[in-house]
Amino acid sequence: MEHIVIDILNQANFLNHAKDQRIYYDISNNLQNQLNNPLLSKKLALSVAIAIATNEKNFNLKNILTEYALENSLTHDEIVDIQATVSIMSMNNTLYKFKHFVNQEEYFQKPSGLKMTSKAKPNFGKKTFEILALCISIVNNCQVCTIHHEEKCRELQFTTDEIYAAVQLTSTIKSISMLEFSTQ
Repeated sequence: MEHIVIDILNQANFLNHAKDQRIYYDISNNLQNQLNNPLLSKKLALSVAIAIATNEKNFNLKNILTEYALENSLTHDEIVDIQATVSIMSMNNTLYKFKHFVNQEEYFQKPSGLKMTSKAKPNFGKKTFEILALCISIVNNCQVCTIHHEEKCRELQFTTDEIYAAVQLTSTIKSISMLEFSTQ
């Protein structure tokens, strides 16, 4: 996937956003290392990257990653599932952050009342759903959901090294989005 990193950064006009060459070097190396981490399959790494780029509203990056993924590993239905997961997790993270921040027992007793049938049987499987849910919950700052989905990942036999690799990739994609938006 080496050429995808250069393509991503070139097409995203990243060098123009990274006024300092050291930032470009750090981000490109981190992205290269994380997308090629042997602990994550190409399919899973691209799924995480697309989910975080989508969640962070970096549509240029999302589109570049999606185009590459469709040519190399993911199906259209899996891409749709990634987008549905981002949407569902945004909804859940918002609700559960409210419950956690307010910390009133009467809110904890209330059911979410939100429909989430799209997460019942995702095309990419429960394991991928859970790791995406974890990564999205992290960047959405939902402690309750992060803890819950990390536990689910372990139950589904993700190792701590695999979970950490997905979180490192999440951090790298978020950093690209932050740098791009901070320089506009």
